[in-house]
Amino acid sequence: MIALILLKLKKGKEIFGIDCGDLVGDKPELYPDYIRSLNRLDIPFYRVIGNHDMTLYGRSHETSYRKFEEIFGPSYYSFNKGKAHYIVLNDVFYLARDYFYAGYIEEKLLSWLEQDLSYIKEGSLVFVAMHIPSRLEVGQIPFEYSNANIAGRVSNAAFLYEILKPYRAHLLTGHTHYNRNLEHSEQLFEHITAAVCGTWWQGTVCLDGTPQGYGVYEVDNDHVTWYFKSAGFPKEYQMRAYAPGSSKEYPDDVIANIWNWDVKWKVEWLENGKVMGEMIRFSMCDPAAEALCADKEKLEFKWISATPNEHMFRATVKDKNAKIEVIATDRFGNIYRANLNNNK
Repeated sequence: MIALILLKLKKGKEIFGIDCGDLVGDKPELYPDYIRSLNRLDIPFYRVIGNHDMTLYGRSHETSYRKFEEIFGPSYYSFNKGKAHYIVLNDVFYLARDYFYAGYIEEKLLSWLEQDLSYIKEGSLVFVAMHIPSRLEVGQIPFEYSNANIAGRVSNAAFLYEILKPYRAHLLTGHTHYNRNLEHSEQLFEHITAAVCGTWWQGTVCLDGTPQGYGVYEVDNDHVTWYFKSAGFPKEYQMRAYAPGSSKEYPDDVIANIWNWDVKWKVEWLENGKVMGEMIRFSMCDPAAEALCADKEKLEFKWISATPNEHMFRATVKDKNAKIEVIATDRFGNIYRANLNNNK
C-alpha cells in the first residue's frame, strides 16, 4: 500500500514515497531485500509498520516492533515537507497471543501526537500515515466482537479525529487489499489504498477489482489533489466497464468499477455519444476479481475471495445495439472514459 507524494516547490518538484505497511510478509529476514528493491527507485521512502512486519510471539506489544525499529528507526515520527506536515503512526497493537492484533492507538502515541501538532498552525495541511484504516465507512457503527472489527479498523479512532479536528487532514491507510475513499468530514479525508501486490501476488487485481497500483498525491503549497495510478496503465485508466450480462442481479445493465471514486465524482453513461443520465451506485463484487478468486486451482492461498465494494455503478441500456461509453468526472474536474467496445 504505497502513496507517492509529488511536492511542488519553488525550485521544482520533490517526489517521495510512503509505504503504508506489510513490507515483508512476516519474514523480517527480507528487510535487506526490501531496502535494495526500493533503492532502485532512487527516491526517498518513509514507511509504516504493518501487521505482517511485527516480531511475533513476544510476551508484550512492546516486543512486536523492536526488529522494525532496529532496521528503520522509530515506528512513529513526523516530518515537514513544503507547507505540509507528515505523521507516521503505529496503529497495529499486538495482543501477544499467537498471531493476533488489534487496530488501536496507544495513549503514549496520542499524547505524543498532541504535542507534535501543538507546533503546527491550525488550518495546516496534515497527512497521517498508518497501516490499519481508522474506519471502513463514514460514521461510527455499533461495535461487534469479530476479527474484522478488532483487527480491521482502529477502535479508538474517534480520539484521533478529535486531535486532528483543527487541521485539514488526510489519512493514508492500507491493510485491506481494496481501495476506498472516505470523507469523514470537510476537514478529514481517509484514503484506504489498494495493495501493490493485488491479491497477495496471486493476480493483477485486488479483492475489489482495483488494479495493482498506488496512490499519487500532488501537493502545491497547501493544496492537494490525488489519483490512483494502476501499474502498467496510463494515469487516465481509472475504471473498468462491463457489458450487459456481467451482473446476475442486473443482467440488462452496463456495469462500471471506478476504484478511486468518492462522493464528489459524477458517473454517466452514453449511447452513440449521447449522455443518457447518471449511473446508479450499488454494491457488487467486481467480475474480474470474482473470476480470479473463483479459480482455486490457480490460487496458492485458497482462502482468498472477492469482496463486494461500494464503487460499482450500473445503468440499464436503452439501445443494446448502440455504442456504449462510461464517462466519469472526479472531484477535480478530470474526465475519464471507458468504451465497452474497447475495454481493458
